[in-house]
Amino acid sequence: MAMVDNLTKATSATLGLVDAGHRLDDIAQEANGAVNACIADLTVEAVQCMYDVYRVLAAGAATGPGAVAIDLAVAPIVAKHVSSGLLRLADLSAELDALTGQVAAVDIPGAPTPPSTAPLTEGLRQAADQVAAIPAASEPPTGMSPAALPGPSAAEETAIPVAPANVAPLSPSAAPGSPSPQASAAVQAALSAVGTPYQWGGTSPGVGLDCSGLTQWAYSQAGVQIPRTAAEQAVGPQIAPDQLAPGDLAVWDGHVAMVIGDGQMVEAGDPVEVSPIRTENMGMGFHGFFRPTG
Repeated sequence: MAMVDNLTKATSATLGLVDAGHRLDDIAQEANGAVNACIADLTVEAVQCMYDVYRVLAAGAATGPGAVAIDLAVAPIVAKHVSSGLLRLADLSAELDALTGQVAAVDIPGAPTPPSTAPLTEGLRQAADQVAAIPAASEPPTGMSPAALPGPSAAEETAIPVAPANVAPLSPSAAPGSPSPQASAAVQAALSAVGTPYQWGGTSPGVGLDCSGLTQWAYSQAGVQIPRTAAEQAVGPQIAPDQLAPGDLAVWDGHVAMVIGDGQMVEAGDPVEVSPIRTENMGMGFHGFFRPTG
């Protein structure tokens, strides 16, 4: 009877440990998913940061503002993305803290209580606030286009964008060399969206636009329908660089921009901005220049 009693207790304890193991495995799987989601979000943030800094460097190379001026323009852009990254890490820390509480609730005899990550979460949020407080230059660096400077504040992102002083909206007759009235109208529409924040998959001026969302929307305002994604917008005849006209599209594997004349193009950075025409874009394959209205 004593042996049976001891075996029954041992079996019960073993089954309890197996059940606890299953519960811990479920928690571990959830934690693994949370960490992987955070890695993906931070990767997107890092790529967007490099993309925004590249635009400042490209503008500086074109206008020659000098290293100090470029530093003044780059610092707040990097601070913005670092702050966002720290806040995302704080969110992950909070998720893991909640899961840690679930681990502590699993009844395992003799198991130590896992420490809370709450102090880490608070520290990350404080660090994000400190980084976000890095001031932007009150005036654009000498010789650098305002389009290369950081985007609008959170309060400004909900407002209807206004083109900067050096980019006046064009009337259909005010885009010299436009191949058609539709191309001129598309340029006018695209310039009206200058200042709109970047949003992946965005198609709404004043709310959020991505690169192909901007060009598709602009051409739709001119009554011309073009495909949705960047690479698919290589429509119409291909145009030689020395024959470019307002409304032509510069198309890469994963990016598209619209030529507006005078060696400039408008594109969805963060925010939508005007920049010098180029054929390089973070190592993407360049398809060429195309004329949708051709």
